[in-house]
Amino acid sequence: MRWEKIDFSKGHVEVAGKTGKKRQQRFVELNPTARAWLWKYRSAQGRVFDPEDSRTRKAWDNLRKACGWKLCSFPEKEDEFEHNVLRHCYGSYMLAKTQNRDRTIELMGTSLVTFANHYRVAMPEDWAEAYWKILPDETPLPRKAEQKV
Repeated sequence: MRWEKIDFSKGHVEVAGKTGKKRQQRFVELNPTARAWLWKYRSAQGRVFDPEDSRTRKAWDNLRKACGWKLCSFPEKEDEFEHNVLRHCYGSYMLAKTQNRDRTIELMGTSLVTFANHYRVAMPEDWAEAYWKILPDETPLPRKAEQKV
């Protein structure tokens, strides 16, 4: 995803039809949690997550610790997350929040079969409520070092 595809004024993200399993262009609304995180780390252009940017890398590592997500179950990869952990969490927590399977499937851009087989995990509503309240703090980000030409 690129920053140019996020429209904060309209409150949505354009998902191009070039990627994903269904390869359909769609607009996905930004929920308040996504909006808060993206707004804090917004930039004019480029990829939304740049692993070379130490500001986002440090923030990402701190977020993972704060959330208490389990790391990969393979000892040789103990510093890595399970594959697609964010997408899986999103699906489960969004379903618990909305109690609307069709809406969650639409937001994820997936099918009922795929959602049922891979993404939906039973989740208590209070867990979902706590998950969607994880917001960035108000600490300003340090400026990215100017690159010399």
